[in-house]
Amino acid sequence: MTTLFPVIRKVPAGLTDLPLPRRQPWLSRYARQCLERCAEISPGVPPEFDATALKKDSHGAPRPFQNTWWSVSHKPGYVAAVLSPYTTGIDVEQCASRPAERLLKRILTKSEADLFSSDRLTTFFRAWTAKEAILKTYGAGISKLSQCHIASVISKTRLIASLSGTERLVDQVFFDNHIAALVINPDDNVEWTILPPATDRVSMMNVQED
Repeated sequence: MTTLFPVIRKVPAGLTDLPLPRRQPWLSRYARQCLERCAEISPGVPPEFDATALKKDSHGAPRPFQNTWWSVSHKPGYVAAVLSPYTTGIDVEQCASRPAERLLKRILTKSEADLFSSDRLTTFFRAWTAKEAILKTYGAGISKLSQCHIASVISKTRLIASLSGTERLVDQVFFDNHIAALVINPDDNVEWTILPPATDRVSMMNVQED
């Protein structure tokens, strides 16, 4: 049994007002700072781990660092990161206004929606974050969304999602009108850490974008 220690951090106030070309690279760097925090609290991470040196392959999927896999997600309000001894993916989303009917039908079939006992908005974002997380796990782009399905709902924070028939367990957490989803192995535990904004601002210039 393994315990994963994903880290979520609130974005400092005012940064959501930055123009997109400046905001996205900053959020990318901010998310990598969360990876450094993950390394501090996750057992088994190599001591020479360096989040700034992590690379992605030609398809945009994270390359492992000495058998340590990683995944990040960044949105205007929060960033999230995780380190794992196996392939995984993490996603964070704001549970905002009701999605358009076209998007709802694209993300969630009626048979999938019937698996949930929550309200429609919560159901949508649980499905959306779970599917995003499993797509990231396998380095698949949004074009593979139609091959991603919700297989079963275990509880209010766990469900099974599949990509092209391969099923994975997804752990979820709700906080501050947001939801985060993380792909884990069966029987594993998750200890989520949710942090306030960093007090020291990362440079917004010359930042590598994820």
